[in-house]
Formats: sequence, structure tokens, C-alpha cells
Amino acid sequence: MKASACAKLILFGEHSVVYGQPAIAVPLRSIRLKVELKKSSQDKVSLKGVNASDSKRVLSALLIARQQHNMPYHLRLRIDSGIPLKCGMGSSAALSVAVTSALSKSKDPSTVAAAALELERVFHGTPSGIDVAVSAYEKPVFFIRGKKPIFIRIRPMWILVANSGGRTPTRTVVQQVRMKLQKNPALWQAIRNMGAIAATARAALAKGDIKKLGRLMNLNQTYLRWLGVSSPKLEGLIRSALDSGALGAKLSGAGRGGCIVAVYATKAEAQSAARKIKGAFAVRIS
Repeated sequence: MKASACAKLILFGEHSVVYGQPAIAVPLRSIRLKVELKKSSQDKVSLKGVNASDSKRVLSALLIARQQHNMPYHLRLRIDSGIPLKCGMGSSAALSVAVTSALSKSKDPSTVAAAALELERVFHGTPSGIDVAVSAYEKPVFFIRGKKPIFIRIRPMWILVANSGGRTPTRTVVQQVRMKLQKNPALWQAIRNMGAIAATARAALAKGDIKKLGRLMNLNQTYLRWLGVSSPKLEGLIRSALDSGALGAKLSGAGRGGCIVAVYATKAEAQSAARKIKGAFAVRIS
């Protein structure tokens, strides 16, 4: 049984999506995680491109998947991941979706996403569901927690993604943000403002208004700084992207490490910046 699932990138609304605000995420269809499952004498996991320290959680997710699909036998799961780990590109969601797709008789994306979310909880505790939705449907989504994802139209554009190399588990960062909000209720305004930014960005994406998107990214990053989820490495990458001609740049994902995303007016500018910035690549989204 084989399947694969794609990476994702949040453009707007990370962290605020946990609290019922809208967010926008896009699939990175060319960046994928592949799985192969075979009958075995015991449940076990073989990893390629996945950190061995994550094997216990992966095994726990596999057991849940077996129970979901009433598998009466043990499975050996082989993983070949082209998605960088713990950098905000949805590696655990892709794994959850790929395993579910391989085992499920139904290939309906909504069914796959619902089952995959149960596996995703092994990795992130209380995920919003946006990651598995994008990976299962492989479409850009406007997402509000607890509601069906709304598929949106995006005018094709070029972005740069750069990996800071730092890694902090999403579960940890989300918990720290929750504690910060409890201690400082004034920060809830940042959560609401990021939701409003995502709503505004939806229209800008449909129109291909790249300048406006750039301004919204810069503003979104300001609120992410308020929440304390940026880092010196992320800020350095953001400065490098802006200095190389980006119209806007922000972290993507939980933060405290992981990736930034920056938007450029042209393919040539994005590719030129990717050559100059360590750990960066340019990709077309649509």
C-alpha cells in the first residue's frame, strides 16, 4: 500500500487560527512525503528523511491508523520524506494524510482529512486542522477551525521560502503562546488583527495584488513578534528577503525556528533572491 502527500505553507493566520480566526494556506505540490505499508509480524517504522527521535510518535500514529481502518494484522511503515522537518511545512500532516490515504478505501479528501486529523493530534496535541486540509485536498484554502475549508482562487505568483535551520516543536510554541495570552489579555488584539489580515489577503490573492500582499505580510509579522514567536535567525532571513527585493516577508508556521515566506513581483526576482539567501528556494503558488 503506497501513497504520498504534499507539503504546505501558511501565508496568513498562524497561531490566530488556533483561536477561531481565519487563516490561508497553500499546497507545495512538488515537495512530498511518500509512504509504503506492508503486512508484518509486528508494527514497526523505517525512516528516511525523518528524525529517529520521532519514531515513537510515528508508531503511535500508525497504531491509531490501524484501529481506524480495522486492520487485523501488524504493519511495517516505510517513510521517505522530502519535506524538511519541524520548519512549518507540514511534515507531520503530510505523514498523517499519506498513511490514511494508503489505508483508506475512500479517497474522498474530506474523509481522509478527518481521519488524518486524529493522527495529527499525536504530533501536535490540538492542531487546528489547516495542515491536513491543505495536504489532503492539495488546494489553497481559507480555513476557520471547526468549519469546512473554503477553497480559494489564487492568481499565480512567485514566493521565496527560506529555512532558518532552527527547530522548535509546534506543540511547544502553541502552548507558550496560550500561556502568554492568559497572562496578558491585551495580546488578544493581535490574534483578532491577524484574522482580519487573513480575510483581507483572501481578496488580494484572488486579484493578484502582490503589493498589497507584501504589506499584509509585513503587518502580520509585526503581530507575530508581539506574540514572541519570531527569532533572531528568522528576523535575519526576513531582512535578507526584503533587502533582495521582496514586497513583504514573514515567518510561516509556529515560529521560533522554521521557515519564512516572502513574496516577489516576478519569477526572476524570486529566483535571484533564492540564489543569494542560504537555505532558500523559489516556488510558484496557484
